[in-house]
Amino acid sequence: MGFFASQCLVWRDVTFMDPAEAEAVAGQVVELLGADARRWSNGHDGLLAGTDGHRFAVLIQVGED
Repeated sequence: MGFFASQCLVWRDVTFMDPAEAEAVAGQVVELLGADARRWSNGHDGLLAGTDGHRFAVLIQVGED
């Protein structure tokens, strides 16, 4: 989740945000949702989502390839 938030999937040398900050935020999301949270991904490109049944987190990466 941290890598997905900080690095472009298409252009590996493009950084969206500081990787350490992205990892910290991802850790907070995981902590809030808890170990029993359900999560989904559409594979390798563009969508991560998770829920604990009450709260939702969605990370979408959109770019030109």
